[in-house]
Amino acid sequence: MRFTKKIDYGLVLLSDIQDSFFTKKFVSILSVAHKHNLPYAFLEKLALSFSKAGIMEARRGCNGGYRLKKDPKKITIEDVVSVFEEPKMTDCLSFAKKGTRCLFLKTCPTRNGFIRLDGKINDIFRKTTLASL
Repeated sequence: MRFTKKIDYGLVLLSDIQDSFFTKKFVSILSVAHKHNLPYAFLEKLALSFSKAGIMEARRGCNGGYRLKKDPKKITIEDVVSVFEEPKMTDCLSFAKKGTRCLFLKTCPTRNGFIRLDGKINDIFRKTTLASL
């Protein structure tokens, strides 16, 4: 299993600014981009997605930027993954994709195994917080 760049860079962004929850100071996305040599425009889009999800908040102006809206001890990997994609291993386990139906659903020899594995992985994602990374 491999995280997408959205999730990978998103975790870097959130980890880098996690102190902002406690200090209440806003952090420039440009400073995070320079610090970690990541594309600014991409981080800005990620920050916007996190803002819409209620994980971050934004403020415009010379003292503006972004800060965490939630305690890093309460932001889970599952929260981050779900901002960008359905946290399921395969399409047959996801009910979010309407119109998608596996032709082998009734006879699939691996489905039950994937259901168990998916549950274990999502349990780890629910228990792992930003603060613990």
